[in-house]
Amino acid sequence: MSSRTSLRSILRGWFATDKYSDTDSEPDGRIESDQDQGSNEAIFLSDDRSMNREAVSEVVDMIAQRFSHIPYAVSGLAAMVYYGYEARPYRVSIVCPEHTRENQKCWARAQGMIPIPRQRHVWGVATSDGIVQQIRVRFPYDFNEMHALKIGTAGSNPVSMLSLAGLADELARTYVNELKHSDHDRQENLAHEMIWILKRIIQCRLPEHALRPERIPHLIRETFWLPFTLSYPESVPLFARAGWSIPNEGWY
Repeated sequence: MSSRTSLRSILRGWFATDKYSDTDSEPDGRIESDQDQGSNEAIFLSDDRSMNREAVSEVVDMIAQRFSHIPYAVSGLAAMVYYGYEARPYRVSIVCPEHTRENQKCWARAQGMIPIPRQRHVWGVATSDGIVQQIRVRFPYDFNEMHALKIGTAGSNPVSMLSLAGLADELARTYVNELKHSDHDRQENLAHEMIWILKRIIQCRLPEHALRPERIPHLIRETFWLPFTLSYPESVPLFARAGWSIPNEGWY
């Protein structure tokens, strides 16, 4: 489905009347790439954009095929779903180093991915059921410090994904940012996700996912550790069993 024509032939009948519900979209819900300028054809997205586990896995596999030559890692809620978390994310997020920004954009267009209107670095891809799913690309300055693993089976392109430790560190950074906004509900959601990740690390017992200082530079900082463990003291023994305990001397 790398060509514009084949993508339209799949989607034209599915989304002729649907509207894209995101408030950042174009008013009429259409998706038009730069290649489509001058054409009166458009592709529409369904209102229900949440992704089940099968859709997440399919999009992740597509990312492994289309971005194999660019450094990246699947992150966020979709990565948690891939590890077994029960959720329905609205998009799959990946992180890339800053220096790949322009290459990633050009390659995505060449692969027939659809730029989502008025949303920077968000692309649409069609899964086998004909639904356009979203991939969001972020370019963190500290990409090289994020702990990722290659996951795959023989005969398939391995996918680069943040390890469970890498996801815990990503959550720690987000949690500290949310403290600035005093969003209690958001903090509760992040804490719930962190507890799940810690329990998953303990359950899987794989050393490549264990909490190690070099894998969790944000989690081991006092700015995260103190407010989080004071609010959720039940997490302290879980952190210890997952590989990280309160330091004896000083903070990072």
